[in-house]
Amino acid sequence: MKVGAVAKWGDTPVTTVCLTGSQVYPQDPEFRFPVNSWLKTLLTPVGITITGKEGPCDATMKVSVRIVAKAAKYEGPNDTVLTLYPVGDRQVTVSLTASDRKPIVFKDAFSASEPPLLASSSTSATPREYITGASSVVFDDLLKAATDIWGPAVAVEALCLPEDEEPYDLSSTADDLLLDASGLRDARNAKGTTPSDYTSWRRWLETGEVVAGDDKSPSTGCR
Repeated sequence: MKVGAVAKWGDTPVTTVCLTGSQVYPQDPEFRFPVNSWLKTLLTPVGITITGKEGPCDATMKVSVRIVAKAAKYEGPNDTVLTLYPVGDRQVTVSLTASDRKPIVFKDAFSASEPPLLASSSTSATPREYITGASSVVFDDLLKAATDIWGPAVAVEALCLPEDEEPYDLSSTADDLLLDASGLRDARNAKGTTPSDYTSWRRWLETGEVVAGDDKSPSTGCR
């Protein structure tokens, strides 16, 4: 298994990446997600190094995030009116480019419809609350994009991230990506033998062997 191999570029190795991009939050222009740190968390375990904008690097990754919270009015206590932010629009785009290579582009977009008629105790009270509440979704998109570019090894290593910490609560996403990559989704649905933790998925990745894993602890076997 070649470190940094990009299948869509004929397994060309990309082990150093220049990171650029933009984050746009019209209601909170100063806010930023730590995209650089998050990508290092995902890519360092598979031998990929994130550098600055200038390089040197094998390819350039551009990450663009835009989130707009939508306000809605709700009845509050004592006949007051509350302005809350229950829904919004979100777009995350990740691209990888290099000279003489076709760009690889991942895009996830969500546009909210009408806000719910009733607010709940978890409804965001400010735009910042709504934006930060999307942290796990943005991180999730970075995992999907990185797996699309560098393959299932990224998702296997993501199983070792702390399951109970934001924004790393994505072992189910990693497992889902691995079921698609391995072609084992039908077997899982039929309750057949499939990997389900780090040890068993790592074994599949390295040897192609399919063995059962620990369903209750995806991080079993992490170093």
